Amino acid sequence: MSENYTNNNILEFTKADLPISLSKPTDGDLFFYGWYYNNDTSKEITQITIDLDGVGYGDIELSGYFSTKIMSSVTFDANGHSDYFENLESYNIVTSSPSEVVLPTSSKDSDYSSLYYLKGWTYVKDDANTIFDPSLDSFNSQNVTLYALWGTKIKINYYNDSYGSSNNSILEKIYCYPGQKVQIRNLDGVSENKEVHATDDRSYEVFGVSKWQYENSTSYYEPESLQSINGSDGTTLNLYPLFDTLISTYYKISISHTATYGDSGDHLGNKVTLTVSYGNENKTYNRGDAEPIFILKNTTVTISVSESYNGRFGTHETKLVYPGGSSIGYEARTKSFSVTEAGEIILTNN
Repeated sequence: MSENYTNNNILEFTKADLPISLSKPTDGDLFFYGWYYNNDTSKEITQITIDLDGVGYGDIELSGYFSTKIMSSVTFDANGHSDYFENLESYNIVTSSPSEVVLPTSSKDSDYSSLYYLKGWTYVKDDANTIFDPSLDSFNSQNVTLYALWGTKIKINYYNDSYGSSNNSILEKIYCYPGQKVQIRNLDGVSENKEVHATDDRSYEVFGVSKWQYENSTSYYEPESLQSINGSDGTTLNLYPLFDTLISTYYKISISHTATYGDSGDHLGNKVTLTVSYGNENKTYNRGDAEPIFILKNTTVTISVSESYNGRFGTHETKLVYPGGSSIGYEARTKSFSVTEAGEIILTNN
């Protein structure tokens, strides 16, 4: 076997040298397309192995094809945002191989704090109809400037309270390009609970926050999930915490205490006391007190009445009325009930 070109200064090689990788000759004035066997330009030969397409082990003659180089100078213009790139070097290319153009990419496309993103490179500044495609375009021996075409990112506002709340403030804002997958933030910084009172004030419900609500719509985003954000350039996406998980219900228990041990004079006073205990709370009421309380559903409430007075003005019974029962007597006594709805505790003289 022999070769008719210089390959690393080797003029001849034998079967023992196989396989041989073919280098491409360089010429300052010509562009080398490649090596071909038997004038078949449909298949470039880059390596000679033991058997080349069934040719066997005889002498092989390869043909190389050259053409005149047509050079273009390519310059990239950041169009006002050079800080969005790591490198914007200009360079020369061969127009017969436009795919040699390597377009710079923005280092801030995925940066949640940057306002703009790179949409492509154009022949005409800010003209989206002239976007350069290296797989299709060529420069025809021109000196070309390609301009960065910018889009304005979508702004995402995270709010600290539900949609429609007064004095709502922004927890965080980020920017992303349309279609970008965004890690939805967690719910840190959002009030954990929200109270919703009944119109008649007989109860209120406590809801916990569960997800992010998009404006006042049926679209929601799960916290700490990866979501694709869709929309047009420059739009704003407002996300509000959604309180939709019922945590607990509280019922209003009204208190009325009018019982006393005396009718007149020094014996008229607030000597009959009423104590209401629930959970870790103990509230004591004297005659005339009437402070309502809200108690968690299914909580056990214990009511204690001090001993009624039996003196010179006679015996005074007290009557205790509470949800689910009543009690009349002179003695100190304790009663309990479970809160399943709004109700009243009333203590009077009988």
